[in-house]
Amino acid sequence: MSTTRSFLALLPLVVHFVRACDEAIPLWQQCGGITYSGPSHPHCVDGAICQEWNPYYFQCIPDPNASSSSSSSASSSSSSSVTQSSSTSLPTDTPTSTSTSTSSTSTQTPTFTPPVVPLSPTGLAALAKSKDRYIGSAFDNGYLSDTAYTNIVLSNVNQITCENSMKWESIEATRGVFSSPDADRMVQLAEANGMTIRGHTLVWHSQLPSWVSSGNWTTSTLTEVITSHITGVMTKYKGKIHTWDVVNEVIGDDANMRPSVFYNTLGESFIDLAFNTAKAVDPKPILAINDYNMEYSQKATAMYNLVKRLKSRGVPVEQIGAQAHLVVGSLPSGIKDIYQNFASLGVSVAVTELDIRMPTPPTAATLAQQAADYVTVVKACLDVPQCLGVTFWGLTDKYSWVPDVFSGEGAACLYDESLQPKPDYTAVQSLLSATPTSTTTTASPTDTQTTVTSSPTSTFTPPVVPLSPTGLAALAKSKDRYMGSAFENGYLSDSAYTSIVLSNVNQITCENSMKWESIEATRGVFSSPDADRMVQLAEANGMTIRGHTLVWHSQLPSWVANGNWTTSTLTEVITSHITGVMTKYKGKIHTWDVVNEVIGDDANMRPSVFYNTLGESFIDLAFNTAKAVDPKPILAINDYNMEYSQKATAMYNLVKRLKSRGVPVEQIGAQAHLVVGSLPTGIKDIYQNFASLGVSVAVTELDIRMPTPPTAATLAQQAVDYVTVVKACLDVPQCLGVTFWGLTDKYSWVPGVFSGEGAACLYDESLQPKPDYTAVQSLLSATPTSTTTTASPTDTQTTVTSSPTSTFTPPVVPLSPTGLAALAKSKDRYMGSAFENGYLSDSAYTNIVLSNVNQITCENSMKWESIEATRGVFSSPDADRMVQVAEANGMTIRGHTLVWHSQLPSWVANGNWTTSTLTDVITSHITGVMTKYKGKIHTWDVVNEVIGDDANMRPSVFYNTLGESFIDLAFNIAKAVDPKPILAINDYNMEYSQKATAMYNLVKRLKSRGVPVEQIGAQAHLVVGSLPSGIKDIYQNFASLGVSVAVTELDIRMPTPPTAATLAQQAADYVTVVKACLDVPQCLGVTFWGLTDKYSWVPGVFSGEGAACLYDDSLQPKPDYTAVQALLSATPTSTPTDSSTGSSTTPISTSTSVSQSNSMSSSTSSSQ
Repeated sequence: MSTTRSFLALLPLVVHFVRACDEAIPLWQQCGGITYSGPSHPHCVDGAICQEWNPYYFQCIPDPNASSSSSSSASSSSSSSVTQSSSTSLPTDTPTSTSTSTSSTSTQTPTFTPPVVPLSPTGLAALAKSKDRYIGSAFDNGYLSDTAYTNIVLSNVNQITCENSMKWESIEATRGVFSSPDADRMVQLAEANGMTIRGHTLVWHSQLPSWVSSGNWTTSTLTEVITSHITGVMTKYKGKIHTWDVVNEVIGDDANMRPSVFYNTLGESFIDLAFNTAKAVDPKPILAINDYNMEYSQKATAMYNLVKRLKSRGVPVEQIGAQAHLVVGSLPSGIKDIYQNFASLGVSVAVTELDIRMPTPPTAATLAQQAADYVTVVKACLDVPQCLGVTFWGLTDKYSWVPDVFSGEGAACLYDESLQPKPDYTAVQSLLSATPTSTTTTASPTDTQTTVTSSPTSTFTPPVVPLSPTGLAALAKSKDRYMGSAFENGYLSDSAYTSIVLSNVNQITCENSMKWESIEATRGVFSSPDADRMVQLAEANGMTIRGHTLVWHSQLPSWVANGNWTTSTLTEVITSHITGVMTKYKGKIHTWDVVNEVIGDDANMRPSVFYNTLGESFIDLAFNTAKAVDPKPILAINDYNMEYSQKATAMYNLVKRLKSRGVPVEQIGAQAHLVVGSLPTGIKDIYQNFASLGVSVAVTELDIRMPTPPTAATLAQQAVDYVTVVKACLDVPQCLGVTFWGLTDKYSWVPGVFSGEGAACLYDESLQPKPDYTAVQSLLSATPTSTTTTASPTDTQTTVTSSPTSTFTPPVVPLSPTGLAALAKSKDRYMGSAFENGYLSDSAYTNIVLSNVNQITCENSMKWESIEATRGVFSSPDADRMVQVAEANGMTIRGHTLVWHSQLPSWVANGNWTTSTLTDVITSHITGVMTKYKGKIHTWDVVNEVIGDDANMRPSVFYNTLGESFIDLAFNIAKAVDPKPILAINDYNMEYSQKATAMYNLVKRLKSRGVPVEQIGAQAHLVVGSLPSGIKDIYQNFASLGVSVAVTELDIRMPTPPTAATLAQQAADYVTVVKACLDVPQCLGVTFWGLTDKYSWVPGVFSGEGAACLYDDSLQPKPDYTAVQALLSATPTSTPTDSSTGSSTTPISTSTSVSQSNSMSSSTSSSQ
């Protein structure tokens, strides 16, 4: 036993020795990253460095600084430093015979001027725009010499795919050298003509350079090759490609996985690797899997199952590309159904390489059949909402690939060899010009034919009634809410009631005509003339429509309710129904009740044909299908008794589960069928609690019934109860509006269901307004001097003062064409400054600021002590004025800051808080401030300086009480109150590795919990001559988390008085920081913490230091201003990746860099 213990005690030393003796990693092999599985302490061979390309992949590449074999080696160290790559481009040094450095040539070939040809109004792309589709063509640089053909292509398409010049053999013929002048020119051509480009293709078994196809690869080495290739190519064209074919033709003709150098070595996981790497390199393009024979069931089924497997593993497949190289007269039936089936996986679809070949020479008959076949394929795309467009594999037989591959076949394109349009061109042109009267839309893989009748009904002329200025909807507009009503075609015969409804509401819900039994009474036939008329009525009156409802246990046709379903068949039925209905009304519905009343009266899941067969997953299916069919409408879950805690809690927990699974629930609808005098307390708090899940809320079917006949007392109580519900919606910012379940007792559903009850609506049976109408009208008419907005269940009254201040006229100063902001626009960056109301009295300084920046940050007036000095009262006239200044000058505003440990009012800082009460305080504060400035703020610093100088979490009233979860709370509340602004975490010393690493890890944790952190703000309060190296790499590392970056409070101080030397160094330092932002594509801009030393915070905090800004005390520009101006004026030819200097592990400088405050917290660190 003692021997064993002795061995175990020595084990760490043994492991250390073994690691120290690991062989150095060879050139080009992987040395780190998420996909890395090698030694724990990797180091590269002599003369190489470990280059970080992205979070998935670090690679040993030649050290650019190594001049000979005597270069210093990292092999003696237990670990080697990792150099991070910028995502703007790869290094541009061309390798010589003695150096194999990874490089990428500039994507802009300066000697090439691309031809520009406008789209023909009768060309294919222009016509397809009305169908919301693109039309594309394969093209390549070699065709540009044929100007006639070039003109045909450019006038007919708005998307191009490089035929060959982006394939592996063309773009990385030599390992690590990414160069394709032909592809560069195609990118320029597309940009000049306003086209998109499909990148084709990253990983394909064919057209590989021999060093790939013939390589003797291991799992590890081929992983490195694939990762390096994707990273190099996608980085080279980052920001320029709309869609990438990530993998191409991975399914063989036998419908099994195709053998290849990739599959034989890595198995199916090479696809996972390719997509995950692509998403890490550039998250913006659509990522596609592309293959041929997708129109035939055998390979289509294989593709469906493959993508289903990939998505189950979280692989980001976003599109299936169907090449569609077809043969005249041999098209299979059901192409549209196959494309729709693909779309049911939650991906888009595209026809990517369409041509239809025939035996040559062509005959009149084969040309006619070819025209019919082209129409079949293009129409299949038009009939599937998720099919984004069609790309032809060239437009002319003159350059077609077909005759060289298929002997005796050809004539596959839209133009003949003489560049004359053929019958197939004319047929496609006619198809795109047509205005269809009906659309077939089945998504089911069964043989059932899905038919959608034309919508709307052409013989119906809807009545048009303007909103009454004293009606409910007109009044609610000032509260940023809609008012709606259930309505139906049958009521149109009552013109008096119709006028009441149309003059009072701006939203309608079809009472019954969109329910399943009304719209798909016969399986696969989608027809509801009543619903069609309601859509027309809404459109004619400028209203929105709530689609009610897609999946509900009630009012089902018997074929659904009584079907003997299996999991598979019911899945098909639900998918087909949702696809058919939503396609029929695509572009016309504002919000869909995707599922309705899924929670029973006992607060458990309601038994139904859907739940009994599929369990809770039927809800996932319904929402995922709906989102795939039409991503634009709000998708809601709707139920009754949401005002009562038992069912409300069940709904909260259900939606929480659904969202944890990624189900796109976007709204909770509270029906609100209530009883006079029986309303529970806390309705507003329930609605706010729903909103905390990151969804909107709506009152969807409000009526409040009473025993009949009504009395004066019950009518008065009814009026109070209506006000309670409507006010609850007004008091919750995320509650979008209120829909009444009809406006008159004359047609109310209540008496037919609840015996002895009725009188539930706003108008009586004689169409006269009741006290409840007048009460709601008065509530909506009120112009409060304060608006109650707290979401907290406390008794504290929240008051928001009016913004802006009406007596203030902001100065307006145009941007100077040589000022910083105007120059930075060419770099797609903003330039900003801290500013405050107090500076407006200095007109000279105000002019300097307004002429130089297009973004401002309130220096102090949006901080907690300034804006909520008294609990629940949100007022800051100074901030109001800054908002007006920004709006008047076309600037954006950064809201600074919602939650910070400093500059707190004493009631927050000194409060004796519990977890619950501090949660209420934070929620109320964020809700109040963000509601006050909703729609006016571009970015919010949600939390500020949460990391301490020791790189641990900073102690504060928030952290000490709630732990790290206070950050989750703050971001989740902010996103729920206003989903539009960028939400940022902001801190100082982000340029130094210790705190930068802490920030990286914190944001990584937050994002793993689904917290919506969208930006890291680097304050950048720095010291002249003490800047660390590698600032750009740190910013790039932040961006690898999938967030944007911003420099938020830049100033660089020095000992005073300044000297010529310190001013020159300051200029160099400013350039370093600003250039770091320019070199990182995800860095959106730079904000200076004031532009003049005259008002700088620095001398008040750092004794003997100052002169930190771009203008001196006399408002004269300093060398740092001139240097930044010159940097922004420069036109770089390329942006190299800094692979030789800064590392994210740069040691902390001995100089302490801190951030600003108006109240000093210590002699060495005070915060802004």
